[in-house]
Amino acid sequence: MNAGVVSFLTTNLPVGIHVITAQYLGDANTLGSTSAPITQLITGSVPAQIAGTSNGIVETVDFNVSVN
Repeated sequence: MNAGVVSFLTTNLPVGIHVITAQYLGDANTLGSTSAPITQLITGSVPAQIAGTSNGIVETVDFNVSVN
Protein backbone atom coordinates (compact mmCIF):
# COMPACT_ATOMS: atom_id res chain seq x y z
CA MET A 1 0.00 0.00 0.00
CA ASN A 2 1.30 3.44 -0.89
CA ALA A 3 -0.49 6.70 -0.04
CA GLY A 4 -3.90 5.05 0.25
CA VAL A 5 -3.64 3.00 -2.94
CA VAL A 6 -3.66 -0.79 -3.07
CA SER A 7 -3.33 -3.20 -5.99
CA PHE A 8 -4.81 -6.67 -6.32
CA LEU A 9 -4.21 -9.17 -9.13
CA THR A 10 -5.94 -12.48 -9.64
CA THR A 11 -6.21 -14.77 -12.64
CA ASN A 12 -8.72 -17.31 -11.33
CA LEU A 13 -12.10 -15.59 -11.05
CA PRO A 14 -14.76 -17.76 -12.69
CA VAL A 15 -16.94 -16.50 -15.55
CA GLY A 16 -19.68 -14.23 -14.24
CA ILE A 17 -20.20 -11.02 -12.28
CA HIS A 18 -18.17 -10.36 -9.14
CA VAL A 19 -18.56 -7.52 -6.63
CA ILE A 20 -15.20 -6.62 -5.08
CA THR A 21 -14.43 -4.44 -2.04
CA ALA A 22 -11.24 -3.69 -0.17
CA GLN A 23 -11.20 -3.64 3.62
CA TYR A 24 -8.54 -2.24 5.97
CA LEU A 25 -9.02 -3.37 9.57
CA GLY A 26 -7.08 -0.47 11.04
CA ASP A 27 -4.27 -0.34 13.58
CA ALA A 28 -3.26 1.67 16.65
CA ASN A 29 -2.80 4.82 14.55
CA THR A 30 -5.37 4.56 11.76
CA LEU A 31 -9.07 3.72 11.76
CA GLY A 32 -10.31 0.87 9.59
CA SER A 33 -12.25 1.45 6.41
CA THR A 34 -14.00 -0.35 3.56
CA SER A 35 -13.96 0.79 -0.06
CA ALA A 36 -16.97 1.29 -2.23
CA PRO A 37 -17.74 -1.89 -4.18
CA ILE A 38 -16.76 -2.31 -7.80
CA THR A 39 -18.36 -4.79 -10.18
CA GLN A 40 -16.11 -6.91 -12.40
CA LEU A 41 -17.53 -8.91 -15.31
CA ILE A 42 -15.46 -11.94 -16.36
CA THR A 43 -16.39 -13.05 -19.87
CA GLY A 44 -15.98 -16.49 -21.41
CA SER A 45 -17.89 -19.73 -21.60
CA VAL A 46 -18.52 -22.62 -19.25
CA PRO A 47 -19.87 -26.10 -19.98
CA ALA A 48 -23.36 -27.00 -18.72
CA GLN A 49 -25.71 -29.96 -18.93
CA ILE A 50 -29.48 -30.31 -18.60
CA ALA A 51 -31.00 -33.71 -17.85
CA GLY A 52 -34.66 -34.67 -17.85
CA THR A 53 -36.63 -37.88 -17.33
CA SER A 54 -39.94 -38.80 -18.92
CA ASN A 55 -41.55 -42.26 -18.74
CA GLY A 56 -38.28 -43.73 -17.46
CA ILE A 57 -36.23 -42.32 -20.35
CA VAL A 58 -33.40 -39.95 -19.45
CA GLU A 59 -32.37 -37.32 -21.97
CA THR A 60 -29.34 -35.05 -21.52
CA VAL A 61 -28.19 -32.03 -23.47
CA ASP A 62 -24.64 -30.67 -23.24
CA PHE A 63 -23.95 -27.04 -24.16
CA ASN A 64 -21.74 -24.05 -23.39
CA VAL A 65 -23.00 -20.93 -21.66
CA SER A 66 -21.27 -17.75 -22.84
CA VAL A 67 -21.01 -14.49 -20.89
CA ASN A 68 -20.09 -11.58 -23.14
